[in-house]
Amino acid sequence: MHRSFPHRLEEQVAKISAYMNLPEPASGDTLVRLVRLPAKGRETVVDVNNCGFRYRLRVTRFLQSFRESFLNHESGNSENMHFPPVEISSSYIDADSPTIRLLDHLNFDEFTNDLEDDIHADHFFLFHTNSKDFGCHGISNPHQKKWPENWLLLINHTYGLELFPPRRLVYDASGTMMT
Repeated sequence: MHRSFPHRLEEQVAKISAYMNLPEPASGDTLVRLVRLPAKGRETVVDVNNCGFRYRLRVTRFLQSFRESFLNHESGNSENMHFPPVEISSSYIDADSPTIRLLDHLNFDEFTNDLEDDIHADHFFLFHTNSKDFGCHGISNPHQKKWPENWLLLINHTYGLELFPPRRLVYDASGTMMT
């Protein structure tokens, strides 16, 4: 079965991003993960999950272009996949923050899938679970479309959200902490 470029790219990004802190089944806890894979710029993974009465924000930033490394590997220019260094930042958010109110307001089942098998497109993936049910969605080039308002709201909100946690945990591709 042929998997599209955005699916292959997201699969590799997920392998080296921060772990998904999945809630216990039927616990009522939640997790939302947004994977941003822009054609130009750095790939980023933003996770928000609840921890008791607080919410944890975890941001994985790729410090070099993951897409370039991935394309070099797929084209045969590199025998082994070269993973660029990543930085993982984590912080807590209050339950009454605008981010949590937004996540509580959004109906994740209304997010549509509209992925294009294009290596030059911006790709975004959403994973969400409420510990009973889950959903996975993907879209390409949402900023060029007029209809995906829920996607644009969530994506644009995460650009500011990712600046919230302090940037202090920087790891290279081998998992060694950098200073």
